[in-house]
Amino acid sequence: MVKAVIFLYKKEVIIEKEKKLCYNLQKQV
Repeated sequence: MVKAVIFLYKKEVIIEKEKKLCYNLQKQV
């Protein structure tokens, strides 16, 4: 149970980082 929660949390964090990277790249263009 705890492992699943940690896995989902990590996945969300990675998604947020990717969104920020994409957003920053779009601003630079």
